[in-house]
Amino acid sequence: MSDRTSPSVTRHPLLVRGCDVLRVPVEGECDVLPGRDIVVADGVIVDVRPTGAERPEEPGTEVVDGRGLLALPGLVNAHTHSPMVLMRGAAEDVTVEGWFNDRVWPMESNPTAEDVRAGALLACAEMVRSGVTTFADHYFFPGVTELP
Repeated sequence: MSDRTSPSVTRHPLLVRGCDVLRVPVEGECDVLPGRDIVVADGVIVDVRPTGAERPEEPGTEVVDGRGLLALPGLVNAHTHSPMVLMRGAAEDVTVEGWFNDRVWPMESNPTAEDVRAGALLACAEMVRSGVTTFADHYFFPGVTELP
């Protein structure tokens, strides 16, 4: 599901103060930048700077205490069948053949687009909570997991 927030939605500025930042370069080794402020405007990171840099905050800025926390890039799930979270627990301690033939495929025999969307929304909530910000879905009813 994509985050296509309407341009008419105004987001308050955000400042995450004092966190450490995991820097992941295109090439080379990762490193940790200690004591940084992350400035977010209109939902986009616009600056990562040393904590306490002499730059005034915009009025209305929400400030989050990031001390003791590590900011890192969002995780990417490159292959998922997100609506299958609805089947979790339906077939435990069975062979792969039993899992597919006796449990999963019968449950997948007639899902509706609404079923698929509900499962995808649940999966999205779980993924976001775990740090996944992007996913590639492979399931029935392509397109129902996209937001307008």
